[in-house]
Amino acid sequence: MADRRSFLIDTNIVIPLEDERPVATEFAEIMRRCSAHNVRILVHEASQADIRRDRDTNRRETTLSKLGKFEMLKGIPLPPEATLVRRYGSIASDNDRCDVALLHAVDRNVADFLVTQDNGIHRRAQLAGLEDRVFRVQDAVEWLRRTYDPKAVALPYLVDRRCYELNPEDPIFVTLREDYPDFDTWFRKVQHRPCWVLEVAGETAGILIRKDEEPRAESDATLSGDKILKIATFKVSEKFRGEKFGEHLLKQVLWYAQRNRYDLIYVTAFPSTQAVLIDLLTHFGFRHTSDRANGEAILEKQLGTGPLTEVGLDVIGLDVKYYPRFVADERVDAYCIPIQPRWYRVLYPENEVQPELPFEGGVDRTPGNTIRKVYLCRTQTKVILPGSILLFYVSGDAPGSGQVRTVGIVERMQEASDAGALLRLTGRRSVYSDVDQVLMAADVDRPVKVIDFLLVGHLDRPMILRDLIANEILSAAPQSIVRLKPGALEALSLHARLGFGP
Repeated sequence: MADRRSFLIDTNIVIPLEDERPVATEFAEIMRRCSAHNVRILVHEASQADIRRDRDTNRRETTLSKLGKFEMLKGIPLPPEATLVRRYGSIASDNDRCDVALLHAVDRNVADFLVTQDNGIHRRAQLAGLEDRVFRVQDAVEWLRRTYDPKAVALPYLVDRRCYELNPEDPIFVTLREDYPDFDTWFRKVQHRPCWVLEVAGETAGILIRKDEEPRAESDATLSGDKILKIATFKVSEKFRGEKFGEHLLKQVLWYAQRNRYDLIYVTAFPSTQAVLIDLLTHFGFRHTSDRANGEAILEKQLGTGPLTEVGLDVIGLDVKYYPRFVADERVDAYCIPIQPRWYRVLYPENEVQPELPFEGGVDRTPGNTIRKVYLCRTQTKVILPGSILLFYVSGDAPGSGQVRTVGIVERMQEASDAGALLRLTGRRSVYSDVDQVLMAADVDRPVKVIDFLLVGHLDRPMILRDLIANEILSAAPQSIVRLKPGALEALSLHARLGFGP
């Protein structure tokens, strides 16, 4: 039997502030689901010590009493402070030491995941390579739902509309009005702007309003580029948080911009209320270049065509910064991965040969929404380097099989030798249930390889096996992961096949 899973929780979600009621609701959902699935909820003694320093006696005692219901982690030894600083960043206060102690507990695998709303801890987690094991509350709810709930997969339609087709009284606009007092005046002026709308069972789950080819003279952008795409509104409904619709909208706009040869994309966002959006954009190459007078951060991303080179960036750094373009030359290897149709449908439901019927409520939409994905296998290949290109070949004889249909880029490859390690390594990316992972029976003699990768696109015209053999890309239908011979990437012309230019 697999060990019980565990969440280490930060006190900033146990005792939410008055203006954080949605967090309180979602935390109650975590409690309910953890109880139902026997998942342990832990607190750290460092958090307790941090609370004891609170000079407000009533608040301190109330908080300590709330912590008393959770299992306490005690006595985890910490390495020297210099070691902690190198791994997790600077330590200048008792609060910093508490944050580092929480991350160290996850790093030591004393807890599987950390749940916190603290942006500083999330930045430290990225520095330490732990970002996939540090969740926000909505991520934790989604992980519990995805890991333990029964699954049916479908992808809702993302539709092209004009702003005049939208209902200004839709609930999705409520928080936009709170952030932008002049929203209604602005919205009346942009009635003919194009937008993408995520429509789920008759509701608006997300919206992205864009301004195509904004003139430089009207733009807040600062980076070079003549053809500019402005994201005027990027919003996911509160009701649909945790379903990765932010990644889905971002995937849409980045693929659109690259296919249409834009030089630059930019968006503005308030750091105080849109931290999750800013984190997502930053991960995929947007840079905070300046600020508007109203306090909004201006985030920009350059695109373009041609070879990717930049001093100071390795291959995967270039791939992330310039996503969805990627390095596809002699610097990287390419691998063909055979994947069964049922697992292909889980990872890429949006690329079905015969798409599902229009979306019905109550199904798992997340796998098809994400850019960041994970693939599990038992390949004999020992090492696949970051930046390597993955060609997903659908095996079998079902419709759409016998073809390379999808391209991904490796972020990292790891190895799991037991079910607990497998669960921790798959983290927030997993589309595999707890049962699926246990059934893989990872052990020291038969470790499971965990490949974190970025989906960069689906081929407009899949490459069929006959042509792959004729062009000496493959010698036969792959039965396991196959490393392609040198020169194959040039022959494949993947950027052109994806519509991203040379």
